[in-house]
Amino acid sequence: MSAVSAVPPAPRQVGWLDLAAVIRLNRLCFPDPYSVSRFAGFLLTPRCYILAVGPASDLRGYVVVSHQTCPAPPRLVAEVTSIATHPDARRQGVARLLLNEVCQREAAAGIGQLYLQVAVSNLAAQTLYASLGFVRDRRLPKYYQSGEDAWLMVRALEPETRPD
Repeated sequence: MSAVSAVPPAPRQVGWLDLAAVIRLNRLCFPDPYSVSRFAGFLLTPRCYILAVGPASDLRGYVVVSHQTCPAPPRLVAEVTSIATHPDARRQGVARLLLNEVCQREAAAGIGQLYLQVAVSNLAAQTLYASLGFVRDRRLPKYYQSGEDAWLMVRALEPETRPD
């Protein structure tokens, strides 16, 4: 990774040409990374999208978002399926930038809730998510392949109000 500037570039939509870089970052950041086919599925699924910060040659972070239908009451919600920041770019606002962009997009689309899962041991991520308005909903026992529990964290999204 090249020297990181003080202000990360704006998030951008990920396409097929970026997929190898996203997969490399996922493998670098997680002990149980997603498969190539899972990431390809994200790109092929109309109810999913991937945003990234930085070009594929210098990827600083990514987020995968999917839409889910909740049965009771029937509504569409958004899930942060995966989010990662390159170790050399951590604590520089990359994840905050990505999540703020997701919240803006989802609120503009009329989605009322965004949720994610975070390892109970990942206090830095929990602190970031709380600072962005996420609250703990419940503990998910043995959520990860390692057997570690996760917190389900939820953020209500307000519809964008635009001046008339």
